[in-house]
Amino acid sequence: MPARIARVVDVRTAPIHERIAAIDAFVAAGYEVHVNFSPVILYEGWEADWRALFAEIDGTLSQAAKAQLKCEVIMLTHNAALHAVNLGWHPKAEELLWRPDIQEAKVSEGGGDNLRYRAGWKGRWLARFKALLAETMPYCTVRYAF
Repeated sequence: MPARIARVVDVRTAPIHERIAAIDAFVAAGYEVHVNFSPVILYEGWEADWRALFAEIDGTLSQAAKAQLKCEVIMLTHNAALHAVNLGWHPKAEELLWRPDIQEAKVSEGGGDNLRYRAGWKGRWLARFKALLAETMPYCTVRYAF
């Protein structure tokens, strides 16, 4: 995810630029490397942030890495129980993650109370995401997206 958002919601993990920089080494070692764009979080400016991330990836990777690159795209789904926990220790992240104004309730197969982006809009936003990716990284095949 874009570094600005990762610093808020993806705490205690390696910075995004370090993860991107590691891709070429893994490809050179013979590994097939895919990237996982998840969760895709919607907020004011999300398109510009993702476009910048795609440009960073494109500008960093070798041709060998680009030739084999595939990705997965997963739009954010959030859990009500985790939301309650996060409000106590990380409320800034919840401002991004818990958006009932653009999300709808969904009961998971396991019975959890979740929020996901509204079905009619989620498809449009996912299509926009994939179009942004194709503009900057047309070589990156989307394996699956939801």
